[in-house]
Amino acid sequence: ILGFSLSHISIPSYEWVNTKHTYSRYQTQKHKLSNLLGDKFDATKTEIENMDYAGFYQIFDCGNLVYICDK
Repeated sequence: ILGFSLSHISIPSYEWVNTKHTYSRYQTQKHKLSNLLGDKFDATKTEIENMDYAGFYQIFDCGNLVYICDK
């Protein structure tokens, strides 16, 4: 009726949250973490290890329905 068809469902993504902030996965790429976390950043650890140590929780979504226009 609206002229769209379901193309696919994207894979789940995630965000990092704590009691004060929410950051997207793009904002928490490892090369950006030293500026974001300051003295809590450890270059020998992964993104997940660093964010966990800094008190963040990784929250996943369920992906997205991706539609294309039929016209």
